[in-house]
Amino acid sequence: MDTPGSALAPVTSAGLPADLGDAVRRILEEGSAASTRRAYASDLRYWLGWGDLNSISVLPCSIEHAMMFVVHHVDEMPAQIDVGLVELGVKKASGLPALSSLRRKIAAMSAVHRSRGYANPFEDPRFRMLMSKAGRVALKRTGYSTNRKTALVLEQLEPLLATCQGDLRGLRDRAILLFAFGSGGRRRSEVASAVCERLTGHGEEYVYQLGVTKTHQDGDAGSVPVAGRAAIALRAWLEASGISKGPIFRGVGQDGVVLDRAISDRQINRIVKARAKAAGFDPSAFGAHSLRSGFMTETGLQGISLMEAMELSTHRDVRVAARYHQAGRGLRNKAARLLD
Repeated sequence: MDTPGSALAPVTSAGLPADLGDAVRRILEEGSAASTRRAYASDLRYWLGWGDLNSISVLPCSIEHAMMFVVHHVDEMPAQIDVGLVELGVKKASGLPALSSLRRKIAAMSAVHRSRGYANPFEDPRFRMLMSKAGRVALKRTGYSTNRKTALVLEQLEPLLATCQGDLRGLRDRAILLFAFGSGGRRRSEVASAVCERLTGHGEEYVYQLGVTKTHQDGDAGSVPVAGRAAIALRAWLEASGISKGPIFRGVGQDGVVLDRAISDRQINRIVKARAKAAGFDPSAFGAHSLRSGFMTETGLQGISLMEAMELSTHRDVRVAARYHQAGRGLRNKAARLLD
């Protein structure tokens, strides 16, 4: 039976000498963001579990089985399959998933089919039409399209910052929140991978070279400013921790000693949730992405143009960036204040 690891092995290396094939696989793996590889592996475990429970093969997946997968996740999944997925540990709880979760699982399996040279049922016009209709059905049933985290605009960010005291953890968390928000709404992977070697001081402020990011795998994401309060918080953390090279944001042990290794992107997410809870918010409504969406929403609130905001956020998809920017801009619309 295929495993997530074997499923991810690309067909590109097939037929090559062993050493060359291994090199090709390494390049393809290292050329993908770690978070993407983790998400794909998780989604593939789900697909393989679903296939086993239905006694069908999903590698390669037929158009009929691809459509069956959608029906199970939008209309109704047989109870024994639903329970089985939970028991396998590939699903947290019974019930239909969010549309965003379904789309991600399909994207993962589609990527595997492309990499292995399989006929791709997920690019079939019939499947795409089904997904289009499925999205509308899910929207009608839930009233919203995804389970996005709440955007942390400045008004909500301030209470989180207020929970950060003057100890090492407090200084680190404050620096993380302000670095992520103030430098353009950085992704959690970008914050976790930040290193001193890409940080340049300019007077009292900094310029940070992004390097490789989710949407710039060629390492040409450009540089962003770390200014104002973000620069002050970052300097306070670096001076207190004594960090001058290597990872900027690191773990702090129970004994108050700063660790050598960088914190993970998952820890960034946990820090945001913990600070939200300490500030009196529902932690389930917030996550690391709240800082990215919050930055874009705040730029709309403050009348900053979408293009200026995208220069810092490094969004490549205008539609994604505009979704948050317009939400903030809409709150400034005079027509929304007719009852005031």
